[in-house]
Amino acid sequence: VGVQPDCVAWIKQAIIKNSRHGEAYGDSEKTIAQSICGNAPIQDGRRLISAINDSGGAAVGVSDEEILDAMLELAGEGISAEPAAASSVAAFKKLVEDGKINSSDTVVCIITATGLKQPSAVVQAAGVPVYHMTASPEGILATSRQFLDT
Repeated sequence: VGVQPDCVAWIKQAIIKNSRHGEAYGDSEKTIAQSICGNAPIQDGRRLISAINDSGGAAVGVSDEEILDAMLELAGEGISAEPAAASSVAAFKKLVEDGKINSSDTVVCIITATGLKQPSAVVQAAGVPVYHMTASPEGILATSRQFLDT
């Protein structure tokens, strides 16, 4: 399965058109998935499109919202993934919802890069935590001194 952000899904467009080559499509600045945001195929994408067609594969476009949801879901499993890596999970979920993957299928989603590659997207997915300090700095120092004195 080839996956790209919806806004630059030239592979999906080529597959839909039953074309053997890809054409520039969309605006690569309109997605958070920096590593897979190329909107123009290298060498017309012929080898990639042939591989998808020859293997009976598919091409899927996913939205930034779907990518962010996948990042959060992976984080819940202890996996920090950058947007492009999380797109494989977003595509999997979309293919399940569309009935193209069922419970008897074996699926592997490859997570290729950590969230540290694109920390701003991690913050966008998770939100900025809000902490409320109920103790004063003086109170914290006093408590710390008690532990150091024992």
